[in-house]
Amino acid sequence: MSDSTTASVNEISTVELRSLLAAARSLNVRVANRLQASVVRPLAALLDESEDRADAGQHDNADGVATGVVLWDLALRATALCAGPHRPTELIEAAAALQEHATRAGAAEGGGAASARLGELRALLNEQSPSIRTASKGPLLVTNVDDVHDWRVADRRDTYVGQQVTILDNRGTCQHSGLCTDRLSTVFRVKEEPFVAPSGGRMDEIIRAVRDCPSGALGYAIDGVEARADVDHHAKRAPSIEVSKDGPYRVSGGIALLDANGDDVAWNTGASREHFTLCRCGHAQNKPFCTGMHWYVEFHDPVRVPEETPTMFEWAGGLPALTRVMPLFYEKFVPADDLLGRSSRPCRPTIRSGLRSG
Repeated sequence: MSDSTTASVNEISTVELRSLLAAARSLNVRVANRLQASVVRPLAALLDESEDRADAGQHDNADGVATGVVLWDLALRATALCAGPHRPTELIEAAAALQEHATRAGAAEGGGAASARLGELRALLNEQSPSIRTASKGPLLVTNVDDVHDWRVADRRDTYVGQQVTILDNRGTCQHSGLCTDRLSTVFRVKEEPFVAPSGGRMDEIIRAVRDCPSGALGYAIDGVEARADVDHHAKRAPSIEVSKDGPYRVSGGIALLDANGDDVAWNTGASREHFTLCRCGHAQNKPFCTGMHWYVEFHDPVRVPEETPTMFEWAGGLPALTRVMPLFYEKFVPADDLLGRSSRPCRPTIRSGLRSG
C-alpha cells in the first residue's frame, strides 16, 4: 500500500475494514461468489490480504431473507466508511458494489424497499461533493451524481391505452426484428411518435403481433388486466432455440436462463420468460439479451458457398419462419385474392348416399 492509502486506512480503522471483509466472506456460497470480484477483491487488496480464503462462504446458511439483511448491513457500514475525504478507491468500489446488491435485494422484497434503501444511503453521503474517482485498472467511481444516463434505451415499460386493448412495450427489451412494424404498420409505427397507436388495428391482429414478438418486449391488457399467460402461449410451447439469420438466438418454450453461478439473471420490466432473444453479435448493451445492436454493427452470418443454392425451406428461414408466416398468408392474403379466395372458401357439407349392388 502507498503512504497515502495507509494513512486513509488508518483514519478509517483497520479493524472495521477487516470486519467488513470477513462479513462479506461469511455469506453463503452463491452470494460470496458474486461478491468475490466486486467486494472481496478490492478490500483484500486494501488490507494486503489474499483474495482466496478456505472458509469463504461457509459461515452462513442459504436463507435468502437472512442474506438480504446481511447485505443491507454491509452496504450501510461500507457507505458510512466512505463518508469522508480521501477515502481509498478500493473501499469506494466495494461500497458501490454492496449498494447495488442491497438495493436489488430490496427491489425483490417489493413494497418500496429499494427506494427507501437508496434514501438512507444518500443520507450517509449527503455531505460529499459530486465526484468521479479513477481506480488503477478498475472502474470509474461516481459519488452523488443523480443524472447518469447514456444513449441506450432505458429499461422502461410504456403503456398505450386503446379503445379495446392496451399495449405494453419496453423498448429496452426489443431486438428490432421488425415483425410488429412489418405486419401492423398502422399500430407499430416506424419513425413516428408515439411509436404505438393502440387503436390503429383490429384487436385480433394486435394480439397476434404481441404474441409473436420474439424478444418478449410486447404485452397487452384488457380492462386493466395484463394477459401474461396468453402472451406466453399458456406455457404450452415446447422448448426451442432458433438461430435467426444475421440476428440473435430466439428462445421460446420457457427455457430457464441462469448466470454463471446458477442464479436467475436480471430481467427488464415486463419481459417474458417464456420467449426472449439472446445476443449473438457480441455488441448487445444488456447482455446476455439482444438489444438490436446487430443492425447497427452490420452483423452477418458467414457467406454460404457460392455453388450451394438454398432450398425454399432454407430461404424462408426454416420451420419457425414458415410457422409464423402461414397463418398470416391464409388469413390476410388468400381471402383478398379473387381466385384463391373463392377456392379457399369452405364448401357446404353434404351427405351422399347410394346403393351398392351385389
